[in-house]
Amino acid sequence: MRYLKSLLAGLFAVVGVFFPLLLVLVVTMVVYNVLSPSAVGTRGWDPLSPIPHDPISWLAAAILFCIGFFWKFRKLAR
Repeated sequence: MRYLKSLLAGLFAVVGVFFPLLLVLVVTMVVYNVLSPSAVGTRGWDPLSPIPHDPISWLAAAILFCIGFFWKFRKLAR
């Protein structure tokens, strides 16, 4: 049970950091596209383009997961 709670804490750490950042980014891009004049013949905005796909983002997610996991694991071990 200790491992399950630690796993959930790690996942919550990842989601708790990246989801709000992604939400702010998407809202900013939508507001920018609504307020800026669009040129004729443009292709539009790709909603998946601002999502980072580089290894640094995966490394940051893994580090956040490990921090949340070990924090909860050590807390439950006491």
